[in-house]
Amino acid sequence: MAKVLFKEYLWLIAQLAKEDKTFAELQESWRYRLEYDDDQRELAEKTFYNWRQKIPGTFGAIIERVPGTQKYTITNRHSLFKDDATRWLLQSMAISNAVAESKNMRDRVILEHVPSGEVWLEDIMRALQNTKVIEMQYTKFGQERSNHNFKVAPLGLKMHERRWYLLANDLSETAHNDEKLSKWDKFGVIKVYALDRIDRLWVLPETFKYPKGFSTRAYFAEFYGVWANYTTPLERVLIEVPYWQVPYVDNLPFHPSQKKIEENEKTAIYELRLRPEPDFMRAMLYQGIDVKVIEPQWLHDRMAEWTAQMGCMYNPDSFETDEE
Repeated sequence: MAKVLFKEYLWLIAQLAKEDKTFAELQESWRYRLEYDDDQRELAEKTFYNWRQKIPGTFGAIIERVPGTQKYTITNRHSLFKDDATRWLLQSMAISNAVAESKNMRDRVILEHVPSGEVWLEDIMRALQNTKVIEMQYTKFGQERSNHNFKVAPLGLKMHERRWYLLANDLSETAHNDEKLSKWDKFGVIKVYALDRIDRLWVLPETFKYPKGFSTRAYFAEFYGVWANYTTPLERVLIEVPYWQVPYVDNLPFHPSQKKIEENEKTAIYELRLRPEPDFMRAMLYQGIDVKVIEPQWLHDRMAEWTAQMGCMYNPDSFETDEE
């Protein structure tokens, strides 16, 4: 039942995200949905009332009647859709409905595969929601599969570059006071696990107390992706972008801290404040000639070294040196 309601709550939020609607208009939209959905129930007024009461606690959306009208609205629409998780869920719901609506759409809508998202994501979400301990077996790439079981307390989830990652406190390890490297170490031994590398997983009856003051968003805030090494210094990174690439970089920033600090008819310079890890460096390399790292100098030199190695790999004859 929870799965059905989860889908229905998202449907209602999606309807009111577009525009304010009366209950009669919502009923009409629901009837249209029934044409391609197995659920044959009409949308009753009592059901609509119950959904409105439950949705704030599940997704944070507050649905109320617009004063002086028969229409309903999401009163906190502006702040609600700033949340990445809510936006992602609504986008997923819209695509799911569109594809289900017509069979021929399945050959017209192409999605990228997300490894193991459909296998472990629901269980982990349930454990997060109910603060349940997870027991699992995990194998890193390049290692032999192990039958070793260990327990973690799930703290958050993050999608990055088509992979889901679990942020969790490893309950099998104890942090030593002399090894604390950041403010986050007080919350335990925090690690990141890729869902596509989980071999087996169980949600246990055992519960844990979610740490007060912990934020998954804040934990990753100073990093490009999920490679969160707090021994790497926080840097002011400057990148230069040619004019033809500026609209793309403006529309899809590399990092939340990104801001444009200089622009002319040929290039633009952006500032980012983060801890440059290898995943960020690879992201810069991925841009090819469309992005140049200017500062800090050590990062500029590292990128120059890597691009030289790439040039040697693709055209080794041009990089040969004469031997004496």
